[in-house]
Amino acid sequence: PAAVRTAGAALHGVSQRLDQQTVKWCKLFYGSNTAPWALPHRELGFYGAWRRLIAADPALSKEERKRLADWTHDGEEALRQALMKLGVQEEETAAYLEAHLLALPGWAGMVVWQSRRTGDELRGLIDYLAVRLSLEWTLVAPYLPLEREDHADIGAALSLLAAWLHWGGMTLEDWRNLSGKEQRARLAFIDRFWRIDRCHLWLEAWEDTYEAKLKEAVLAHQPMDETKKAAAQLLFCIDVRSEPFRRHLEAAGPFETYGCAGFFGLPIQTRALDSDDAHPSCPAIVAPQHEINETAALEAARPYRRRRDAFRFVGQTFKKIKQHMLAGLLLPEMSGPWLGLHTFARSAAPAWAGRVVRQAEAAAEHKPKTDLSLHRQGKDESSGLPIGFTTEEQVQY
Repeated sequence: PAAVRTAGAALHGVSQRLDQQTVKWCKLFYGSNTAPWALPHRELGFYGAWRRLIAADPALSKEERKRLADWTHDGEEALRQALMKLGVQEEETAAYLEAHLLALPGWAGMVVWQSRRTGDELRGLIDYLAVRLSLEWTLVAPYLPLEREDHADIGAALSLLAAWLHWGGMTLEDWRNLSGKEQRARLAFIDRFWRIDRCHLWLEAWEDTYEAKLKEAVLAHQPMDETKKAAAQLLFCIDVRSEPFRRHLEAAGPFETYGCAGFFGLPIQTRALDSDDAHPSCPAIVAPQHEINETAALEAARPYRRRRDAFRFVGQTFKKIKQHMLAGLLLPEMSGPWLGLHTFARSAAPAWAGRVVRQAEAAAEHKPKTDLSLHRQGKDESSGLPIGFTTEEQVQY
């Protein structure tokens, strides 16, 4: 739990509503941009798009939308204003923001990940917090100022004092000789330790115990006798999915298995023939340094492109009809019998139906023989990565 309780959490029902609003706007902005109605003003960033559209959000009441009518369009200024209007003290600001990040850790983590991809992690977090705290102030404004909780529980204070005297090696006389400020600092320290740090220590202890038991279980399986020559040595990709196979294989006979880098040490991204997108062909912790393109001879590529464009046209037309308000009513009548047969085949004989569909798609597409751009061919305009390798780079890799 966070050390500071937010204003939304202090009011019954507001916290849940605030989470619902935050999740909704995160889904709208960070979700797939292939929706038929994409979120407008995305170029303004998360907070900018939210600020432009929030005035028309029907999930907010008329009074709540009116409060945001004159709200600032700058994310950092919105964050400062929200903290001020919520009455957050300067010394509690960091803990207050941390409490909001911990309220929806999955979504906050996703915002960090998306922001890192664009190279500005701080901007994404500021926008996220600006949206969330602006919404929080909007929802709790009628109840401000909130009454501060009274933490002066005599029983709790006495138990904390007894713990400090026992574990801190102090006498009651030593405690009386401390100033009021020092006494409050010690009580605050042990209060935080009891509510937060103690749980953290228990979690670490549980993890250490699990790790020790796991090591003991692994070491209990004695390795193969090194004096006995292995009948075969096998190489597997460094992947957790390969581990069970390797373990059972070594237990079945005189075999040795080794892990190797499945991407062969090549930090590349690949682009399929005529594809607009390139994808990394290396582990996530490795940044691509080169791009490899798939190319084909012009004479062979022309008929392939015509067939591919025809299939794409049919697919896009089907998607547009499905998403159209009126034409979508006719689509089930037109496509129902054929899609029904396809569904029946996939249910009755899934392996056979899947194989037939894949063979039909491959025969219809008839992709020509392609080559890979292994030799240096300049740079890609979109990614800025060099295409292919120089002779020296080929030797090095």
